[in-house]
Amino acid sequence: RRLARARRSRGRRTMSISIDDFSDPAFDVKAWVNRAAAGCPSQDSEQVEKYLSEVEMKLQLMAEDISLALEEQSVSGLRRIPRAVAEIDRVEHDTKSLQSRIQGILRRLDDAEGASRDAVRTLASVDKVKTRMEHARETLANAAGLAELVASVDGVAATGDVRHMADVLSSMRRGLRVVGNVPEFADAPNRVEVLERRMETLARPELVSALAASDVVRAEEMRDVLFVSGRLSALFSAYADTRLVEPLLREWRTFTPPSGGNTRGGLGPEKDIAAFAEWVPGYASAVADAVAREVAWTNKAFPKESSELVVNAWRYLSEQTRKEFSQRAATKSLDLFATTYAASADGFGRAATALLGTENGVPGASPEAALEALTLALAPFQGVRARYAELEGKSLRDNAGVVSALADANEAAQRGDVESLAFAATAVSFGLASSAAAATTRCEKLGSGLETAAMLTALDTTTTDRVRGNCVALRRLRLARGMVVPRSRDALEETAVPARAAAANQTGDQTSDEANVRAAVSLLAASAATTSAVVGLSKTLTEWLHAKRDTLAPSLAAAGGPDADAVSVTSVTPVFAAIAADPEKAKQLLHLFETLDTAEKENDGNAFDPIPGATSQAKTFASATRLFVLETLASKALLEFAGYARRAGWRAADARGGEESTPSFSHYPTSAVTNAGEYLLSLPQTLEQIAEAREEDRLAAAAGDESNESGNKVADDAHRVELDAGEWMADVARLAGDALLLEIKNVKTLSEQGAAQLAADAEYFANVVAALAPEPPAALVAVASCCAAPRDAFAAFARSEAGAAHGDVVKLVGAMRNIEV
Repeated sequence: RRLARARRSRGRRTMSISIDDFSDPAFDVKAWVNRAAAGCPSQDSEQVEKYLSEVEMKLQLMAEDISLALEEQSVSGLRRIPRAVAEIDRVEHDTKSLQSRIQGILRRLDDAEGASRDAVRTLASVDKVKTRMEHARETLANAAGLAELVASVDGVAATGDVRHMADVLSSMRRGLRVVGNVPEFADAPNRVEVLERRMETLARPELVSALAASDVVRAEEMRDVLFVSGRLSALFSAYADTRLVEPLLREWRTFTPPSGGNTRGGLGPEKDIAAFAEWVPGYASAVADAVAREVAWTNKAFPKESSELVVNAWRYLSEQTRKEFSQRAATKSLDLFATTYAASADGFGRAATALLGTENGVPGASPEAALEALTLALAPFQGVRARYAELEGKSLRDNAGVVSALADANEAAQRGDVESLAFAATAVSFGLASSAAAATTRCEKLGSGLETAAMLTALDTTTTDRVRGNCVALRRLRLARGMVVPRSRDALEETAVPARAAAANQTGDQTSDEANVRAAVSLLAASAATTSAVVGLSKTLTEWLHAKRDTLAPSLAAAGGPDADAVSVTSVTPVFAAIAADPEKAKQLLHLFETLDTAEKENDGNAFDPIPGATSQAKTFASATRLFVLETLASKALLEFAGYARRAGWRAADARGGEESTPSFSHYPTSAVTNAGEYLLSLPQTLEQIAEAREEDRLAAAAGDESNESGNKVADDAHRVELDAGEWMADVARLAGDALLLEIKNVKTLSEQGAAQLAADAEYFANVVAALAPEPPAALVAVASCCAAPRDAFAAFARSEAGAAHGDVVKLVGAMRNIEV
């Protein structure tokens, strides 16, 4: 019936129903019913009802179909369960049966293993017995043979046949090892030793002959004889003496000092040292050639001992010549020593490279052995290298031009000659660049810059001393001209020329104003030249440091790193030999490079100064020079103010006071103040004239340098000193104003007329300073205001806002005028 209804319903137009619609997790009943109703072809109520009835029938038929399918599947599953249970029982039974069979097999295996183990133990015991019996038989045989050999030792030694003697020695040693300590053979070791010495005595001449003749076959045969006899050490000594040491010692002894003297007793004449420096490159080259040649030859004759033979021979040669090498190289001239070292390091470095065998493609010595041999060959220089800083400082101080210039500077200072002092001080700075170039050249020759730290110390110290010499000369110039010698923070400067007040009878320089100013400006040029030289030297040395850091830092880091003991082929160089000879110095240089890197990273690359002492001293000299020039420019004014505070007129009473000898004061400035003011006001014109003249001199000097194709940067910087009249006059005016104020502060008592006169002086000079400087001198303006205030109104003036603005000057002037404030 259901099928019939279903066929009838298919004939009508109804909605299709899918089981997937009801399987959707988001199934909505209302939405599904609305979609089903929307599928009705007509909206007539009867048609709609009929349509929905059909849809309902479809759903009911589908549900019945699903229920029938579930029922059929359940019945089928229930029917399969008994068969599955029976199958599981069968598998379980088979499994238990298999386990029983396996356990039986294991029991049988254990029984067989036990029997085999017992059999193996029995066989091992039998083998031990057999081995002991064989060893006993061999021992008896060796003992019998050893007794025969011991009895025949004297006869064998008497034959002189080294090959037969080697065979006998080998057999006797083997027999003694087997027999051990047996009383019957107690004297056998002594007999063996006697035979060894006898054989070595006979074999050595033949070995030496073969080595001298480069006879590979005979030499190798003698080597085998010595090896069998246990006297292989004789090969090393004979080879060293015959093939390497003796020929090179003959070469070493060919050097004869030109003076005919003997350098063995100590330091020889400089011409002998110079001759040795010229001779040593040939000797070092001969060593390198000999080592390379011997490495190739020994690889053919003695391939097993080749590397050790040549290394030991070179070491022995170095030990033989070390003391005399040190004496020949000892010199007061660091240039000669550096040249000698550089030549030796080049030749010995090639010898060490030849030891490695890489050039000839043959097996060579280990890098450790080659580096050790190279270090020993360069050991004669180590004593002087340890004193490098001291010797470098001496070489720099021995610059004859600088010594002469410093002497000229001091002589000119004692005469009071400013221009001559300026010329000499400039000459001192000229040699800085050449001295640095010479120092870096020496440092490069001595281990490719490993002495950089010591070189910088020496350069800093000597440059500081040179600039300090200029400072001392400037202090002597002050002393000669009767000027104030200020206290110095440098103990050496203070000791050389102690601080001193101005001379009491100073009358001033009798030369013209323009001559004085021109001389002072020339001293400024010397200061500029010194500063330029020191700055240029610092820059040059910093560039040198960068170059050395790039080339040496990897080697230093490798030598001081965790793998420092692992020497590679590339490490066999004079640089690594120097590092190995003095690791502490290498650590110091590495620390210097690290400091350079740190300073540049933290300060944008401009913080590191390789010569801080010299830079500081140059600043001190520049400051002292500027102060001297300022005082020279203001000297006329300072001279007018000398004794200004001690004028008797300040204490003179008013005319109505009845005191006698009262000078008549006007309200115009005194002549001393007006003279000082007029001098200062005329000084800018003088400075401009001098500046124009210097510019003309500079252009003329530049043209001369260009025509001669020789320029000097330091001299050019000296000519380029800019003389800004406005800037200098402001400082000169302030200096003069401070000097006048100091004199005013030393006035003890002021009468009313004295106060009026002081007010006029202070006001006038304050206007002069204001005309030359950007700002008027506040202290002088305050003195003028306080001195101009009436006596009876002074207290009120002091309490006023204007008086309070003058600060301590009000109290000072009140005390001078004996007015309580």
